[in-house]
Amino acid sequence: MNTQWLLAAVVCSALLLRKYALPAITRHFFFHLPVHKQVKISNYMLELAGTSLAIVGTSAAGFWQVLFSPSMYEPHPSPEQPYNLAFGFQCLASSILPVYVMELASDESMRLELALHHWISLLCLLWAMLVAYEVGNDAFMARTFFSFSLYMSTEQNVFIEMLAYHRKIYWPTLYRLSAYYYGLSRLAITIISMWTWCDSYALVFQDGLHNSAAVYGLRLFIPLANVILNVTQWSTLTSLFGIAAAVRKKSAELQQQREVVMRMVSLKSETGAIESTEIESAESELLNIRVRSQLGDIFARIDADDKGSITLRPWTGYIKSLDLQIVVPHWVIKQLFFSMGCDDEKVDFEAFHAAFSAMVTPSLKFSLVLTGALLKVMLQGEVDDATRRLAMERYTNLLEFIKQLNASSSLGPAWAVVPRSKSTPSRCGRSNTCGTLAPQSTPSEPSEASSLHLILEKTGVHVDCDSG
Repeated sequence: MNTQWLLAAVVCSALLLRKYALPAITRHFFFHLPVHKQVKISNYMLELAGTSLAIVGTSAAGFWQVLFSPSMYEPHPSPEQPYNLAFGFQCLASSILPVYVMELASDESMRLELALHHWISLLCLLWAMLVAYEVGNDAFMARTFFSFSLYMSTEQNVFIEMLAYHRKIYWPTLYRLSAYYYGLSRLAITIISMWTWCDSYALVFQDGLHNSAAVYGLRLFIPLANVILNVTQWSTLTSLFGIAAAVRKKSAELQQQREVVMRMVSLKSETGAIESTEIESAESELLNIRVRSQLGDIFARIDADDKGSITLRPWTGYIKSLDLQIVVPHWVIKQLFFSMGCDDEKVDFEAFHAAFSAMVTPSLKFSLVLTGALLKVMLQGEVDDATRRLAMERYTNLLEFIKQLNASSSLGPAWAVVPRSKSTPSRCGRSNTCGTLAPQSTPSEPSEASSLHLILEKTGVHVDCDSG
């Protein structure tokens, strides 16, 4: 087969898939995800196809045979064997290079570790093709290249797992097995890569067939490349175990939800036999489970890389992507982020859940809850009088609108706005005011406190805060 035609065909096919076919498939099956995650889903599918083609092509070219039985290529290979190795090289490069280049070009929020992984892989592939020519497609060098390429061509389980996870397919055992497989396979590939690297010593330094700086350089670079790829793939491994743990919790919550629903049905069917307090307790438990599930879905939308935690940057990007109908200063977004936990760098789901669970109901859109939380931060912060009046007006209108949507239930104390006051620093080193961390400020005038409480009482919010 003409290798130039193969490269052209794969590049064009990858372009058609990534630009037209895969985005359409993603929009159909993953419509519930935000745009930046749909980009990643399309890349997962493209990588699944590219890495599968790479491992199939190299396997068909006999690379497994040359890896474990290099003696079959000694003392001199047959005329067909170097041709097969050359074809395998081209198939590997044609499958991986276009996929990684398109992923780097399309994913603007790619994490640093993944970007470094792709660039090192691209560098090694291009370098290996040059060295293969210099050494005449020698079998021992082919073993070295193939073993190193397994870092790239054996990640199919990661892409399948991510697709299943975002389709909300929760099989905890399989997710955990996938994480263990990935970790053990990286260890095995590292051992094989260094083994074949040691076996290529005679070819590089003793046979004298090349006398090329490119060959010497790649020989010295491979151990460093192994270290870099293992470091970058460590973040993937931690994400896989984090996802496995999240799936286990999600599966348990769904099972618990089914059990609570069945218990409620059973209690309601036994009219008069059971006190209503037990039904109310079951309803409250079911509400908590649904709120946790709702917040879990929101958190997953913000957590772009599925690391199990979010930083200020994706938090800010998420808020700005919503049509909140209010102008939000950056310090408000930042302060709300800091109020969720003591770690300035990241917030995990438990902290996120603790911050919003008291304000969320299953029937209430999270954008309304987020708008209320942001307005609370503004009202409890240092702002000028005009901004404060506008924020108070918006917050009052928001509470009235939410009250109309939830006519059957009253808003809880989490919606209460605490007037600006000096408060004791929290364990995070910031002032804590009624569950929301606010900037240090001087006491407000009594008239402002009275007006805030009056507004809240009119809108049906229960005001109960020790620091107020």
